[in-house]
Amino acid sequence: MRRAAAAAFMLLIATVPPAFAGQGSGKAATFIVNKSEVGGAVLSPAEELTIRSYFDQNPGVVDETAPLPPALRDKLAPGSSLTPEIAAQALPASLYRYLPRYRGLKYRIAGTDLVLVEGATETVVDVVKDVLGGS
Repeated sequence: MRRAAAAAFMLLIATVPPAFAGQGSGKAATFIVNKSEVGGAVLSPAEELTIRSYFDQNPGVVDETAPLPPALRDKLAPGSSLTPEIAAQALPASLYRYLPRYRGLKYRIAGTDLVLVEGATETVVDVVKDVLGGS
């Protein structure tokens, strides 16, 4: 398992744009997402690996947070709304340059999970569980 994860990470490092390696402008591309097409995962496995690697390498970059209670965490699913009882934090600015920007969508940290939501409606589009090392 560790070998597979290490191989995937090495492949990611070999294929990421120069901005991730500290070269270039560091600006991510902006993509337009058709809301009617957003029914499943938006973030690719490589983007999820980038997110996890970032938080592994930068502990403490967001305010200390605990995993959401199971009843609230179950609400973090594509198509559901990010409700007021889920205190969501903005993503660290230093991580944005490694991720694609989707017009009309924003990244949030909810508990130990990363959530991609529609900005106007707070509708959950994608979830990456346990990016902050929760259970």
